Amino acid sequence: MDNASRYYDEIKNYEDVKELIGKREEIFIEFKQTASGTGRMTNDDKVNFSKAASGFAHQQGGVLFWGISTKKDNNDVNRAAKLKPIVRVGAFCSALHSFIKDATDPPVDNIQHRIIYEHDNEESDTGVVVSFFPRSYRVHRCLFGKTRNAFYKRYGDGFCELPTHEIKALFFRDLSPDMELNAFLINPIGLSYSETKGAGAAFWIGFSLVNNGSGLGKNCSIYIWLQGEQEFGWNTMTWLDAEGLRVYKTAQLLTICDTNTGKTQTNAIHIKMNPGIVICPGEKMGVAIAGCRCQVGGKSV
Repeated sequence: MDNASRYYDEIKNYEDVKELIGKREEIFIEFKQTASGTGRMTNDDKVNFSKAASGFAHQQGGVLFWGISTKKDNNDVNRAAKLKPIVRVGAFCSALHSFIKDATDPPVDNIQHRIIYEHDNEESDTGVVVSFFPRSYRVHRCLFGKTRNAFYKRYGDGFCELPTHEIKALFFRDLSPDMELNAFLINPIGLSYSETKGAGAAFWIGFSLVNNGSGLGKNCSIYIWLQGEQEFGWNTMTWLDAEGLRVYKTAQLLTICDTNTGKTQTNAIHIKMNPGIVICPGEKMGVAIAGCRCQVGGKSV
């Protein structure tokens, strides 16, 4: 399951929506409030929808939450600030469905919308709409916005209008690799260790790459970040390919500072693939195994 689909599937009720407050906008997530009080889309809503359909389709897909305002934090990062439930949300959701065919040329297939009613009370007809925009291998022109007929792509926490050379590159994506990173637990029971930060238990995580595209995957660079109170415990181990060539060239543990808590953790790793490694279309290749340690109640476990 891709990240955009996972975010969409995780939001099931109003409590899930409330937990989004404080979350930052990023490459897969956008928050918007609407001035609509009638269930009809405003012109700003149409612009936001069109940019999202084009921009998410040309990246990895994404989710737009309607009915949540944003505010920049001290680091100038947009975060979900307040819930702004939409009145006549059923009609608004229907308007979103109807607008799909008018938002881009050609329309993006398989866009989905889900209503999360305020306090899970369907009779209130007030709530938040969660819109899922899938990745597309077609090229989609945005039909609304300051620059009509523009092409967009999601970068970081915003949508950027593409210059001519990047638009041209979109038309050749069918000939490009599409790399998907998978992680899997190797030792779910736990592995004792004393050579790291005190005695405790740890586990191994394996990482592999799958090429879902039509081109050859070369010179891949991978960043992996662990959420929460977890850290990479020691240097990575590696696989060899079928010809005995080491899969990665370098693997570097990274120390990251949490901007919210100020706490520093070794919870990221950067892996650079060996230039001699080629991942063919449809091929899956193991990349590395990493030791990982999690924290519970302030203790290593």
